[in-house]
Amino acid sequence: MTGALDLANRIRRLLSPTGWAVVLAVVCIIALLATCARDARRDAQRAHQAAEIAAGLTEARTQAARDAGLIRDGAEARDAAIDNLNRRNTDAIQSAPGADQRLDPAVTDAGRRALCLRDATRGDPACRELFQPRPR
Repeated sequence: MTGALDLANRIRRLLSPTGWAVVLAVVCIIALLATCARDARRDAQRAHQAAEIAAGLTEARTQAARDAGLIRDGAEARDAAIDNLNRRNTDAIQSAPGADQRLDPAVTDAGRRALCLRDATRGDPACRELFQPRPR
């Protein structure tokens, strides 16, 4: 134990109080620089992560816009095809022989009922009215 005390006394005598103050100041400066370096490294990592997130978000928004465009284009093509089919059907009915003659009301009613059974026309107000019970 005396050997350790001798060593401590030698080290204490080696530096004056001013020397110890300088050593303490240097240790504090090194600790401060290490803390600043760690904080700077952490800030750089966070900035890098934020940039990666922003890039991913931009890519996701771009892809979503592309998908929305494809969906819109598909809907427009479908609507155009439906409109074209309706025009062709109307033209075929109006240009068929006897199109200008009145049909028996029972035939007209049966045709309307058949059309109103389809999913596409079932919600039409005329179809709902057609299937409501009539007062006697």
